[in-house]
Parts: sequence; structure tokens; C-alpha cells
Amino acid sequence: MNRYSLFADFFSTRSLRFSGSLLTALLILCALTLVLPAVARADTQYSYMGQYLQQDLSGCGGPCGFSPPYSPMTDYVSGYFTVASPLGANMGTSGAPVDITALVTSFSFSDGVMTYTNNTPGITDTIQVATDNFGAISFWDVFVEIPTGDAILSCASYTAQCLGPGFGGFGDETFDNGAVGLYVTPATGPGGTWSVPEPSSIILLGSGLLGIVGIRRRKLSV
Repeated sequence: MNRYSLFADFFSTRSLRFSGSLLTALLILCALTLVLPAVARADTQYSYMGQYLQQDLSGCGGPCGFSPPYSPMTDYVSGYFTVASPLGANMGTSGAPVDITALVTSFSFSDGVMTYTNNTPGITDTIQVATDNFGAISFWDVFVEIPTGDAILSCASYTAQCLGPGFGGFGDETFDNGAVGLYVTPATGPGGTWSVPEPSSIILLGSGLLGIVGIRRRKLSV
């Protein structure tokens, strides 16, 4: 093989690698063009996970225990709500959270037996939160109720809403007329946690871009 063939092979290889990199960049640009508008439109979801329900405060007019279908250390309050954009930092305080009910675009909360969403007929909801320096939820009052009086409540602050008639005021609570009971978390507090919000489109975008880069690298290495 003469020197001219060596030069030709060298530049041919370099050209192939360059065209491969250029194609990868173009694919990533196309993905960004398609996905970024969806990210901009995606609602932000805040998800909640509470402790197990452990007590029955049904008034103790009769036996004070869990009534079927509820059972201790099995059922707990969990759920989520979405808003059009992330919550701001330093909203409200522990004793005076900000009412964001009007900003909520959808929600769903469950106590392990009952599940209520924004599409549940006759549903009434009140969602109040306070946030820390980073915009994460630090205190909250969440109350969802249907016309029969069945309700799910989660409170991390002593407010009028959570100290209303029949409610303990601090912790996760659920009232089920069918089971005739008010079931709550320990008196030490809710201990529930809210996840750090992240629009799902961002996750899809990241996964897609990593996949594209991985495929291109594999082809170039073969």
C-alpha cells in the first residue's frame, strides 16, 4: 500500500466519523425541537406518600378499632396534584400556608380503600401549601371530600381547616361513613413526604437523547 492509499484511508475514516457525529447532532437537534415544546406545556406533579394509618378515632361510642375494609399498618394516604408551573420558593408559612386550589389542574388521593380524583362526581378539594427556599413543599393542608361526607385529609400544620369538627388537626386522616370511622396516623405527626417535582417530558427527553448517542457510538465502533 503506497502513501496515497494511506492518506485516502485516513481521510475517509475521519470523514466517516465526522459525518457520524454530524448526524448525531442533527438527530439530537430534531429531538429537542419536538420535545421542548411539550416540556414547556407539561404540568408539574407533586406526589405525596404518608405513614400507615394506625388509630381509629371514631368517637369510641362502640369498639375503637379499625373497621373493615380498613386495617392498621396496611392502609395509608398517598396521592398527587399537578399545577401548570412549579411552585415558587418561600410561599406561606407553617401556620399560614397559601391556598393554591385554583392553580391545581388535576389531583388524585387515596387512603388505600377510597380514591378521589378531580373527576370524582361532587368532589370538593382544598389544597394549601408552604414551600422552602428551593420551592419544595414543607407544610401542607390537603382536604378532599365527596357529598356523602367521606373525606381524605393530610395536614402538616395547625390551621382552621385541619382543626375543623371531627378532625384531629395534625397528620393523615380519612373518614369513611361506610366503615364508620376516622382513621389517623400517629399523634407524633404525619411523617409524610412530597417528591421533588419533575415534568415527565424531561425524563423522556433525557432517555431519548442518551439512546440516540448510544446507538451512534455503537455503529461507529463497529
